[in-house]
Amino acid sequence: MKILYFAVIVLFCVSCVSKRIPYEPNPSISNEDAKAVIEQVLTEQPPSICPATTTIAPDYLELNYGTQTRSRDHSGGVIVFDGFIIGSGETTETTKELKKRIYYNSILEVKIFIRGSWHIAQLVDTENRVMQNFYCRNEIKAKKFTDALMSLRKNVNNPLQK
Repeated sequence: MKILYFAVIVLFCVSCVSKRIPYEPNPSISNEDAKAVIEQVLTEQPPSICPATTTIAPDYLELNYGTQTRSRDHSGGVIVFDGFIIGSGETTETTKELKKRIYYNSILEVKIFIRGSWHIAQLVDTENRVMQNFYCRNEIKAKKFTDALMSLRKNVNNPLQK
């Protein structure tokens, strides 16, 4: 019985672990093909993390996740009887756009991992920090996505390094 419990725990732990897939990018695809690959991968993201719109500019990738609105009620009043309120109130709403912009010249490398049925392309910045994870349906798409990003990075002028 102990062996069965141990086997279940080991299988559970192994299924949660991601495994890195070594890959050397080939950044020689055209800008049009690179943009098409990136657009396809971004639209195939899981629904909970899929951006509403994307902008693939010559020097950055912008992910727009929509807007977030917060309301604050500043009302006051006097209860007269039976829950009837007399008074005035004011509501303040603030709306902000949920965007993320990734500049190609900030990408150091793209690492590919496999976790469950997803292949994850992980963008790492020049400070060796994780910028963003992108989920791909298979290894081929993850590798093409890596090639596309590195191709756009290769073609951008970097004003910070002059």
